[in-house]
Parts: sequence; structure tokens; C-alpha cells
Amino acid sequence: MLTLRTMATSDETSYSCPDADLTIRSSLEGATFPARSASLVSASTVFDDMFIICTPSDNPIIDLLEPSDTLLQLLQFIHYPPSPYSAEDTPLPLETISSLLTLADKYQFKTHFLDTIHTHLSAHIAWFPMQVYALATRCDIPDMADQATAYLHRPPLSKWPESVIKALPSAQAYHTVLRLQAHRTEKFREILLAEDIFPHGYGNCLLHGPATSKLWERARRTIATRLDAGSDVGEEMQQSLLTSVAQCNACGMALNRAVDMLKYKCARVAKVASRVPPETS
Repeated sequence: MLTLRTMATSDETSYSCPDADLTIRSSLEGATFPARSASLVSASTVFDDMFIICTPSDNPIIDLLEPSDTLLQLLQFIHYPPSPYSAEDTPLPLETISSLLTLADKYQFKTHFLDTIHTHLSAHIAWFPMQVYALATRCDIPDMADQATAYLHRPPLSKWPESVIKALPSAQAYHTVLRLQAHRTEKFREILLAEDIFPHGYGNCLLHGPATSKLWERARRTIATRLDAGSDVGEEMQQSLLTSVAQCNACGMALNRAVDMLKYKCARVAKVASRVPPETS
């Protein structure tokens, strides 16, 4: 709840605001913070609407139902916003981003402020994909959540710590990643089991063809049992058979061609959740 009152002296804090024309006060703890109305309006639709509806007197107090540390974070961000993330910077910590996104939703941050937070969140995708996925899903940032799923191919969800899985905002969020992993694993297995080393007899080695084909068949059957959504199918097949065919140029060339085809086909399999075909009822 927002109320306007008479100006009071600000408590001493680590935060300062030159040219303040109002005071923000924690109605929970009584701590007060100087603020500029222009900065509040620039950042937040809530404050913008409040000043339209309520015409404040000189140097008012605005009571907010927030702890003092939350108000301090809110006002520091509004008055001293960070620059959008760039490769030369260190992104804001995920804990800070999570708090800011909660405040952004509550106080309806305007687009330019919200976009800045998003650039810092995006910088964490490669290193903390599940945490970013959970935050982006919870805060309704679907494009970023989808980008994060490209880094969630492995380990399988069953191997993630329970504490991380519990941070997912819904069963649907869990199911989305589960379907991506299952789809990729299934498609990899289909591709591997359908790919021959001498397709339609092409490039067949007259001396070692039958033996090499048996080696290929044995290797792909074995590898098919241990595939997951992050497997490099072509590389696994190549490493499995490389020494076995090294002495024959024809078999070696056939292996390279078959591996290249496996890599090409597997690279076309959906990498993000939005590319997984919808479930059929």
C-alpha cells in the first residue's frame, strides 16, 4: 500500500540521493530513504501512476510495505541503474537478479530497466542454465527460458540435485526439459540405428566389407544403449571404430563418411524446447 505523508528526516544509510524531493519509508521497520520522484517515475509504472492519481505536497513521505534492505536495493537500482551487460563486464549475481525481477514485477519496471536486468540474466545461461531457466520461466521471459534449454541436454534430470529441481516454478517447467531430453535421445537412437557404414553398398570394401559392417553394427548397438540428450553420436562411433579400420583406406574413408552423415543428421535434432514437436493426444 502507498501513502503520502509529511517530510521526515532520513535515517543514516549507505545510500544517498542528491536533489531528493521525497522520502521512501519502510512501514515495516521505519527506515527512511531519500528519493527523486523523476527517477521513480522513469523506472516504474506503479510510481508513475501513483503521482498521476495523488498530487503530493512538498517533500512527502511515501510508505511502502517492504523491509528496509528491499527498499535499499530498489532505490539503488532505480537511481543508479547498471549498464546493460557487455562481454567486458561482470554480470550481476543471480541472487541480485532474482530479487530485482521480483521487484520489477511488483513495481512494474518500465522496458528499458527491465531489458537491462534481462541482459545480465542472459549472461549466466552458459554457466547456470537450470537456474536461469527457472528464473526466466517464473518471471515469464519465454525466449530466455527457451535459450537456456539448449544447455540442459545433460546431465539427465534424474541426476540434478533435488534442491535445483525444487527451484523450478512448476511441473510444466520440469516436463518441458524432460520432453526435450527424451526427444533428443530418441532421435539420436533412431538416426544411429538407421545409418549404415556402406549405405546401399556405396564405398564397400571388397576385402573387409562384411567384417567392418559387423564391427559397425556391434558398435552402434552398444552405443545406442547409453545415449543421452547431450551425446555426440558421430564422435562416439568414430572413437569406437577408429583403431579397428585404421589399416584399410577404404574402410577408413567409409567410416569418416558415415560419421559425417551422423553428425549432420544429429545436428538437425531440436536443441531447444520450442523446437520439440507437440505431444499428440
